[in-house]
Amino acid sequence: MPMIRASTLTAAVILAAASACAGQAPTSQPSPAPPTVAVVHLAASYTPSKLQLKAGQQFLLIVSARIQASIPGGGGLLTARRLAAGRYLYTAHTPGIITLPATIRPRCPPGTACPQWVSVALLRLAIT
Repeated sequence: MPMIRASTLTAAVILAAASACAGQAPTSQPSPAPPTVAVVHLAASYTPSKLQLKAGQQFLLIVSARIQASIPGGGGLLTARRLAAGRYLYTAHTPGIITLPATIRPRCPPGTACPQWVSVALLRLAIT
C-alpha cells in the first residue's frame, strides 16, 4: 500500500473542496450602501443655500472655525443634534418649507483686533 504524506493529502482535500464550490453564489448577501447624507457648510453664508430633503433624510451642517454662529433649531419640521464642535446633524421629520437663519460673527483670538460685523445667513429647506 503506497504511503501518502499528510501535506499532500491536505492539499488534495483543499483542492477538491475549492473545485466543488467553484461557480456557486456566495451564501451571504452584500450589505446595503450607507445612506447618503447631504453636507452644508456655514461660513459667511450657507453652501448650498437651498436643500431638498425627504422626511427621514439627514444633513450634516459643518460650521467654519473662523466664525461664531447661532445654530438654529428646526421647529417641528427638523431636529438638530450636536455631534462635535462645529458639526450638527439635522433630521427632517415633517413635509414643509423652512428657512434656517444663522447669525454670524467673526471668531478672533483673545487680545487681537477683531472686525465688528454681524451677518445673517439663510438656508432654505424643502421637505417632501
